[in-house]
Amino acid sequence: MAKGKAESLEQGILRTAALLGEGDERLNRDELNRALENAGIDPARATARFHEAAQRLADNVHQSGQTVPLSLQQAIAETAPSVVSAKRKSLASDISRISTGSPLISAIRPTEAPLAKSRTGPPW
Repeated sequence: MAKGKAESLEQGILRTAALLGEGDERLNRDELNRALENAGIDPARATARFHEAAQRLADNVHQSGQTVPLSLQQAIAETAPSVVSAKRKSLASDISRISTGSPLISAIRPTEAPLAKSRTGPPW
């Protein structure tokens, strides 16, 4: 009985999320951050909470003897506090260069190389 309730709750959450998220895929990072802030959500806090939850999920998957999916590993790597902080600093630097009259081309950066796995991180 509990399983049926959990499945219907999950379906309800997915349906609500789809309705609330309609059109959000067209927003760039700044627009999305403004939309979250206008809704009373701190984007930095939401990212940190997501990272913590993803880390717990990966730890549980690993402890159960399963392989942590690559997509989950990437989500954890992309939302790590050090990575998020570096992205914000880079964005602020780019905005500063653009606003001070430097050529636009100087604000364009090549795609970042993938992060190396940290030896101090989880064993997966």
